Amino acid sequence: MRRAEPVRGSARFIVRVAFLVGLLGCTPPPEKGEGVPSLDRPPVMAVEDLLEQVEGWPPDARTAELWIPEILTFEGEPIPRNLGVAIVNSKTISRHFYPEGSTELEGGRLTRYRWAENAGALLAE
Repeated sequence: MRRAEPVRGSARFIVRVAFLVGLLGCTPPPEKGEGVPSLDRPPVMAVEDLLEQVEGWPPDARTAELWIPEILTFEGEPIPRNLGVAIVNSKTISRHFYPEGSTELEGGRLTRYRWAENAGALLAE
């Protein structure tokens, strides 16, 4: 009989993502809006591309917006949208940005972020 191996780094990552997915249920509902995805709002995006965009936010920025489409992929494979959003929010929180609200548009959401010294604590409230 094989013994189970101890939890390694990838399992800890999954636990952290699951925690963030739980936090998403605590955010207020999005504002309704209208619109059609344009070239700057593609219907499908890789989470890796969203993470790159977050990394590209200027260090002195205090607000930011991010288009998050309904269909997300990670490492080339489709993933549940909530999981992708949790991964992106993990990155934004690490940069001291928290989701302030979003506008639901056709094909996804335009999410607004605000900088705060204690972004993680604000989400836990």
